[in-house]
Amino acid sequence: MSFTIHQKLIFAARGRNLRLVEERIAEGADIDYQDPQHGSALIATINNNDVRLVQFLIEKGINVNLQDNRGVVPLEVALHHASDDVVRLLAWSGAKLSSRARSHWKERLRQCLTNS
Repeated sequence: MSFTIHQKLIFAARGRNLRLVEERIAEGADIDYQDPQHGSALIATINNNDVRLVQFLIEKGINVNLQDNRGVVPLEVALHHASDDVVRLLAWSGAKLSSRARSHWKERLRQCLTNS
């Protein structure tokens, strides 16, 4: 099976390989690409709790509010899986919760932002 450059970017992000992520972007990978099976580079990075790589993707212009196929936004994933540092980084970079966000996520976000 062969993979697209966009999928290879997601795999590089999953592997926490910043150098390979940089290479894939330089080769033309869409940093906002969302694969139905493999997710996205940002979500993979959030799930890995990799602050450095989240920061890199933000600096490259990734859309921090792009919903997945279920309507979930990256900040919701971070509130569920990642450290306060990742949550704050996303929020300070313009990430928003969706209108249907769970109340405990809203409370955790408030706590993360007030305890920084």
